[in-house]
Amino acid sequence: MKKQGFSIIIIAIIAGAILVVSTGGYFGYKEIKSYQSQKAEKERQAQELIKAQQETLEKTKQEIEQLKTGQEKQEQESDAKISNLQQQLNTEKNKSQISTISAAELEPYLTAVANIVCKGGEGSGFLWKNGKEYLIVTNQHVVDNPYFNTIKNDFFCLASTDNLMQVYPYLSHTMLNASADIAVARLELVDSVASSPIESLNYKLSLLRRCLNNNPVGSPVAIVGFPAFGEQYLDVGEVSGTKSNRIVTEGIISGHDTAVSTELFGNMPYSNYFVSAKIDSGNSGGVALSKDTSGLCLLGVPTWISLGNYETQGIVQNINNVFYK
Repeated sequence: MKKQGFSIIIIAIIAGAILVVSTGGYFGYKEIKSYQSQKAEKERQAQELIKAQQETLEKTKQEIEQLKTGQEKQEQESDAKISNLQQQLNTEKNKSQISTISAAELEPYLTAVANIVCKGGEGSGFLWKNGKEYLIVTNQHVVDNPYFNTIKNDFFCLASTDNLMQVYPYLSHTMLNASADIAVARLELVDSVASSPIESLNYKLSLLRRCLNNNPVGSPVAIVGFPAFGEQYLDVGEVSGTKSNRIVTEGIISGHDTAVSTELFGNMPYSNYFVSAKIDSGNSGGVALSKDTSGLCLLGVPTWISLGNYETQGIVQNINNVFYK
């Protein structure tokens, strides 16, 4: 009886232990499931947060790119506007530079233009160096009536720049167009008053490039010579007379003169020029300068003639006609 009771007690203890273990296992399982569920929820929330952050980051990147693109476009448009304005400024600056001949550009050539005095009157001419020849170029009609030197048995005129020179006009020269109203004369210094050798005179015009065959209308023009309106009457004590002054007048090419050049001077290969710069008697044989995109150039030889009812009009013989062979 005692043994049976002990067995019952043992069975009861084991049953209780199993019940305890079973209950503990059940509650442990529930805790694990809850933990796993919470972990999964946290992971889901973390993934959603990461996804939201990535979306926000991507959107921010897109906005930055749009801003950068817009800024670059604005910068490009701004650069294009600046470039366009700079081009317009340069164009206007070039036009301004081309449309005028400055004093600095003229200055090197002024003393190359001389006053010529012959028996028949006065005119202008410009110094020219051809190899070892020292010459003066002028209109033929300026030197048509020279003085006669009985000692040298030769005809001559006088010319002056910084020195007094004798001009011997009857010189045949192959570099000229015989149809043009142009003469080339040999130069000699008047030794008694010469302050420098003949080779030291200003021959820079012979180095200046020639203008185009037909320089366009509107191109600037400067005429250098000794016009009649620049003469001064001097009366000092018992000495009286006139003094001619070198004068520069400016204007533009106002027209191409093919008809007049053909009628007066023969058949020319290129047009001569009407110019708005003032030309008077005495300017004949001087020099006309013009300007293009390459700078200053030799346009031709002013020749005074009387045209029109109310205006005294001169023409410029095209330098390419003058030296046309």
